[in-house]
Amino acid sequence: DRPGRSQRFELFIAGKELANAYSELNDPEEQMDRFRHQLHGRTPASAEGMEIMPIDNEYCRALEFGLAPTAGWGMGLDRLAMLLTGKDSIREVMLFPMMAPGEGEQTMAADSNSGEMDAERN
Repeated sequence: DRPGRSQRFELFIAGKELANAYSELNDPEEQMDRFRHQLHGRTPASAEGMEIMPIDNEYCRALEFGLAPTAGWGMGLDRLAMLLTGKDSIREVMLFPMMAPGEGEQTMAADSNSGEMDAERN
């Protein structure tokens, strides 16, 4: 345990990130301090567009009763598909590639004044 450090790692295969893993903070006093700092450190301007969440007292209470150490990891299935198929671009394995225009591609957007379709650059 080194203060200010987190326990995490990223799994890279063939130069591509496949997974991201981490351990969770399970010190109830430290967690409560962080909740308070997060809540009181926000001003309306800094929180613009962000939902300000209340302090989660139930979670901190669970930590006080000895919530077991927890960890998590996330793996992008799209990245796994890239690895398994030998593709270099995530667009090549996306289920709905038309939802994410590539660089230099054009999309159609409605002109709010005339209702006509105009080509716009992304």
